[in-house]
Amino acid sequence: MIIKIVIIAALCFATAFTHAGEIDFSAYYKNFFTVNNTYDPFAYESDAMWVNLNTLRLNLSYIPSDNYSLNVSYSISPAVSGSGVSSFEDSTQQNLVEYRIFDIEKQYGCIGCETVSYAIMQNLDRAYFRASTQVFDLYAGRQPVALGVSRVISPTDVIMPFTFDALDTEERRGVDAFRLRVPLGMMSEIEATYIFGKDAEMENSAAFLKGRFYALETDFAFTLLEYRNTPLLGFDMMRSIGGAGTWLEATYTITMDSDVPRDPEDEVINKSFLRLSAGADYSFSDKTYGFFEYHYNGAGESNPGTYGNNIAKSAYIEGGVYLMGRHYLTSGGMYRLTPLITPFAQAMVNLNDGSFMLSASIDYSIAQDIYLAAGTFTGIGKTEVDSIGVYPISYYIKSEFGGYPDMYYASVRIYF
Repeated sequence: MIIKIVIIAALCFATAFTHAGEIDFSAYYKNFFTVNNTYDPFAYESDAMWVNLNTLRLNLSYIPSDNYSLNVSYSISPAVSGSGVSSFEDSTQQNLVEYRIFDIEKQYGCIGCETVSYAIMQNLDRAYFRASTQVFDLYAGRQPVALGVSRVISPTDVIMPFTFDALDTEERRGVDAFRLRVPLGMMSEIEATYIFGKDAEMENSAAFLKGRFYALETDFAFTLLEYRNTPLLGFDMMRSIGGAGTWLEATYTITMDSDVPRDPEDEVINKSFLRLSAGADYSFSDKTYGFFEYHYNGAGESNPGTYGNNIAKSAYIEGGVYLMGRHYLTSGGMYRLTPLITPFAQAMVNLNDGSFMLSASIDYSIAQDIYLAAGTFTGIGKTEVDSIGVYPISYYIKSEFGGYPDMYYASVRIYF
């Protein structure tokens, strides 16, 4: 099947090459300097860890006609950090599964060194062919795949979702996929996508069929998805109410818990579960914007003392779920001080344990295509250490965000 797809794509592109086309080139450089201030409950002391990450990304597109294009993106990222860093890989796109048939070597350097860790990372992040006709749109190769409509936590976006504290959400990590979109009319279409996992084996891959429809001034979408032998049913809708944008997104995941080895007396840890997000946003003026979103995470635990059970669940290993609890409420907004300066603030609360994750940032455009930014993430919540004598023997989780490290960052972005 893969060979046939490649041959068809190659023939289409060879035909397109017979016509003169245009080459589009763009690039950007980004620098993120972050400091994480963590507290070790066993040592009763704080420790600061810093990381300096630089990324140069090159984007190249060859467009022989409006109907065809070949798109390639490559990035190289030198990084340096204090001792103890085990990996510089981006953890802001939460999934322990890599949806790529094969990949180039990712990291070179001294990682986890006693004094300073350093590495040079590379990523062939885009390499896909696009063909558009009046009947269908075809995308074949390494490309971004995004699902869902929610602003903060998307239940449907299980392939390569961003975490809520992601610093750079401009580029979603590419996956190897074959996508076919067939338009059905105004703002309506059907999409069939197959996403290849390691070595193109079916047990490592994912696929979905999605229909988007517009009716009653509302956008509807229905999704049937399977990732690594886990079925998921999804539904989402968006519409405007009183000038506010609103959304509702829900999924039901059917987990195969019989494949998980465990003691017969243990509680079943892999149960089918529901996830849901609903919210609204509103622009109060040209300068002021605000939103809120409620999220229900049926894969999580309602008791903080059992958050540790989540690490063995397939939803957290393969399904892009990372929040520990059940009920969350997020609210945020921005106020444009000047056309060049925009501050933003957001608060996420775990309604089960009462912990908060607060974030604030400010973005400043100092020149055309040059931006400066700075911000912070702060976790607030209960923590507790029990001990015998002077040596702590156990650390009981009392809240989710109480254990998050405080993070401070500054960034520079330059576009070419």
